[in-house]
Amino acid sequence: SWSTDYGFGFDFTPYFELNVRLYLRELEGPWMLEMRRAEGEDDFGEPRRLDTLYNLAGPKGDPTFSGWMRYTMEFEADGNERGLDLGLVGETVRANLNGCDLGERICAPYVYDIRRAVRPGLNRLELVVANNLVHAHPDNFSHFVQITPSGLLGPVWLMK
Repeated sequence: SWSTDYGFGFDFTPYFELNVRLYLRELEGPWMLEMRRAEGEDDFGEPRRLDTLYNLAGPKGDPTFSGWMRYTMEFEADGNERGLDLGLVGETVRANLNGCDLGERICAPYVYDIRRAVRPGLNRLELVVANNLVHAHPDNFSHFVQITPSGLLGPVWLMK
């Protein structure tokens, strides 16, 4: 049990219990990732398999990459799922489920209503994440601040 008072005089317990019930399961992958630099590339590169999501500007990635990162995966659903929560994203994302454009998010929360797109059985999810040019072209100020993460960091959750 956790404390849900936080000194505000309001009991947050129903909020936490509601969220615990909403999250159905984590979409853990594998994911396919294709990348396209903002400068000098017209098409996405060769896909590579990711078994876990990570910061593409971090030690396992390329801190100088600026552009688009396309993540795709397939998952089974019963068709009653209502939402998709992408967790942490660096920085903007456009989501597509089974050919249905779910829209773009430019900041958290990266949450989508998927009721019109999810279907029973196999579903195909495509996420196109874009970061900004500071990764490829840092200015003088950028040398003194932490650069934001890039890509889909997750965790990604289906919600009922």
